[in-house]
Amino acid sequence: MRSLLKPASVLVSAALLLSAFPFQTFAAVNEDLPENWDGRTGTFTYSLLGETPVERYYYSDDYFSGSGKILDPHLRTMSLDLAMAAFGDEKTHTDKQLADLLNDLGFDKEKYVSFDYDGLIPTADTIACGISSKATDDGDLVVVGIRGANYGREWGSNFSSGKSGNAKGLSESADKVIKRLKDYEKDNDLKGAKIWISGYSRGGGVSDLTGKYINEHLDEFGITADDLYVYTFEAPRATVEDTNYENIHNVLNPYDLVPAVYPEQWELYNSGVDDVISPAETVTLTPKTVNINILKKKKEKEADPAISAADFEADFLSFVTDNVSREEFSGMSGYISDILVILMSKNQDDLVELLQVLKDKIRGSIDIKKAGKLLIHPTDSEEFSSAATSLVSGITDDLDFNSFSKYLSEQEFASLKGAIVPLFTAVLPLIAADLKSSSGAFYHFATLFENAVSIFSQHDPELILEMVKNEDSYHTQNLAQKLASSDNSNNSGSSKAIIIFAILGTGLLIAGICLLLISAKLKKRLRSNK
Repeated sequence: MRSLLKPASVLVSAALLLSAFPFQTFAAVNEDLPENWDGRTGTFTYSLLGETPVERYYYSDDYFSGSGKILDPHLRTMSLDLAMAAFGDEKTHTDKQLADLLNDLGFDKEKYVSFDYDGLIPTADTIACGISSKATDDGDLVVVGIRGANYGREWGSNFSSGKSGNAKGLSESADKVIKRLKDYEKDNDLKGAKIWISGYSRGGGVSDLTGKYINEHLDEFGITADDLYVYTFEAPRATVEDTNYENIHNVLNPYDLVPAVYPEQWELYNSGVDDVISPAETVTLTPKTVNINILKKKKEKEADPAISAADFEADFLSFVTDNVSREEFSGMSGYISDILVILMSKNQDDLVELLQVLKDKIRGSIDIKKAGKLLIHPTDSEEFSSAATSLVSGITDDLDFNSFSKYLSEQEFASLKGAIVPLFTAVLPLIAADLKSSSGAFYHFATLFENAVSIFSQHDPELILEMVKNEDSYHTQNLAQKLASSDNSNNSGSSKAIIIFAILGTGLLIAGICLLLISAKLKKRLRSNK
């Protein structure tokens, strides 16, 4: 892996490094399938960063002959195949890959319907999915594949938490999918059909809530709990009820921070049973702090050489939730959504350049005197609040449209600038609290920035796919073989981690840049004054 990120330039550097993250796609046929296996095998494609990788699938109607409460490693892999095909084309926003896969699996082509695809540009109010059905020896089967990537402005919905109840954005999206499923079954006379649902990330959170609703209204669908098969992958926690439905399998990588974007400390949960899978090797991180003892000429305490990613992420979430309530986050979430809606509507190259310009403008606009006041006043004092507002307002006052006109319309620029002031002002107390971390100044955010590639690459869908394939006897290639051969791959473009992964996890990172730049500028000024 390339050199680790410098704290103050994490977003741009993470995006560039993630785009070079190499993986290889395998589509080998397993010659050791059971002799009586009567399923289908073939290949499917999905879209990720302009590439269309090819993966092999193994499907059988027999996956649905038993109870949905029992985790089936083969159905788990097939469910992730379905979720990835549902990503849709990131440029045209069409669903051809999903429709083609379901057709190959024997679902009725004439009964396939899709929603919020067909070239529709995603918005904060859309949630794309495809629904189809087929007759099997064990009865009718309805399938729902929900989009979990390539959804642009839908990012605005991800951070709409609400002050209480289920996560607002994901819950509203699930309501739409539930209505579509009900209408589909009614229109096709499919009450009593078994139901298979799958989604990844955002799509996983919506799948989880949809499965929860079905479990609570089984009679309405004419089924029992055994007839529901829900597989979610890296799904954010989104419900206030800790239900543990056995037919909802929440597949989780313990090193992935994204499922905790709404942390358990806020009493939000997944609806099903956690199915924890792990990479072949333990993921470790390099601790990082910022030396603020320059005048005293003290040597900063040396951190441990490596820490467990899972332990750090748990510690980071505890730190955030100790300092920010769900109600306070809800007040920020609208601004986070406004920023993400704008950023995620840009193509990869423009996004990298835009973030670089934004970082440079912030760096050149910091008022050292105003910044210093943040370090001497308690974070809950009026003096701190006034200093934070003054500092951030000064920064945004220096943001001019001409510097961003290549990437933003005037309306987008005004919205971005308008969201930065209240968001930064609200989050600065959290960053300032990290200054006093017992593990060292700015330990949580500095370590997060330093290890951004390692942390956010754990949300890569292709990594998750290889992890579930590694526990699926129908697939011949295992994770260790794939990682060992990845350096020789000529097909790295197919699994580049999306820049989204460098931003997802917390909108707080944006504000983190501000204080880390403050720290850097303070150090520079202190050196010059010695």
